[in-house]
Amino acid sequence: MEEKFEMAKMFISTLQNLNVYTFMQTKGEIYESFSQTFFVPNQMFPSSSAFKKFIFDLKEKTIYHLIDHLHISYCFVAAEGWVMMIGPYLPDSIKKHEIKRISDENHFSEAIFDKLLLYYRSIRLIEKSEVVLAAQTLLHCLYPAEGEAPQIEIALEGRMADLNDKYIYRKISAENITKIHNTENEFMINIMQGNAQESKRLIRIIASRFEASEMDAAANRNQAKNLATTREGYAIARTLARIAARNTGVPSDALNAITDASRNASMNATTTDELNRILLQTIDDICMLVTQNRLMKYSPVVKRAIQYILPNLSQPITAKHIARHTGVSANYLSSIFKSETGLTLTEFICNQRLENAANLLVYSSMPIQEICCFVGIFDSNYFAKLFKKKYGTSPSEYRRNPNNPH
Repeated sequence: MEEKFEMAKMFISTLQNLNVYTFMQTKGEIYESFSQTFFVPNQMFPSSSAFKKFIFDLKEKTIYHLIDHLHISYCFVAAEGWVMMIGPYLPDSIKKHEIKRISDENHFSEAIFDKLLLYYRSIRLIEKSEVVLAAQTLLHCLYPAEGEAPQIEIALEGRMADLNDKYIYRKISAENITKIHNTENEFMINIMQGNAQESKRLIRIIASRFEASEMDAAANRNQAKNLATTREGYAIARTLARIAARNTGVPSDALNAITDASRNASMNATTTDELNRILLQTIDDICMLVTQNRLMKYSPVVKRAIQYILPNLSQPITAKHIARHTGVSANYLSSIFKSETGLTLTEFICNQRLENAANLLVYSSMPIQEICCFVGIFDSNYFAKLFKKKYGTSPSEYRRNPNNPH
């Protein structure tokens, strides 16, 4: 087991450029070693004994996300008496005014603010999903017969000097993780299509994940903590939307302007209703940007046709439906559409459905039969035939080897 953990350590630290520590679950004194890399020695735990108790209580085959008093993240995985700690890392960029707020929360002096700023700039910025993937891969190698590992989030509460083994636990079951992943990918596909209405429906499901967590009862009664929890969920939703939009080729400067404004507004929001309005407006803005970027080169008629097609891919679509929506005859629409896109309406619709299916095969665990219906192809045999023609492989084989089509 030690050898396997060391190999995983080398792989993760090299591939993701992250600090990785591996040690026996009984070796709590290791805390003295890596605490030297902290800005202050007690930013995670006040002592080796407190850390030792924490790691001793780690459950096997479970991924733990810990957020310390400076809002910096770490990932822990335990297996057969060994522990791997990945981090520290930041799952999202942090602004200067946010660092100032954290400094004030922990009663740091103004004299050390510049050093604190440099410390944050030295922390690796990496999406949480990539860290989870590394941890899941390790556990899958150790226990190939097991499914996805459950995850537990732990946020340290209170000032560092006042810490007395108080944590906020957010437990997410393996079943719920699968549901969350599927919903996230459904959401990202709709963002890539510029479908604001469906994206906003799905975002409410994603953003509410923390509200449904098994949190401390007192925390549920505390409005400030509820607001922070909602803000955290919406930050994840905003990140998913940004990644999806970026994958469509949207210019980074325009996208960053929207997400930065949304982040700043969210940090200043004082109610969950205000956060809701900010997030929904952000989704509208991002979807509009995606649509504008995608349709920039087309004539108004073709633009209207594509704007109608993309949100309705899961429904039966005919040239007559699209023509009625665009206000022209079906023959004229078919002619101008083929001239501008190089594809017939039928070919364009089929390609979009198959591309959505390919994304769901790779990034979700939805059964293939459900994927067929979701993308608007209701005959599974016909779907398999179309898919193989486009990608050169069956849907099930593509799911196993998405980067190696025949």
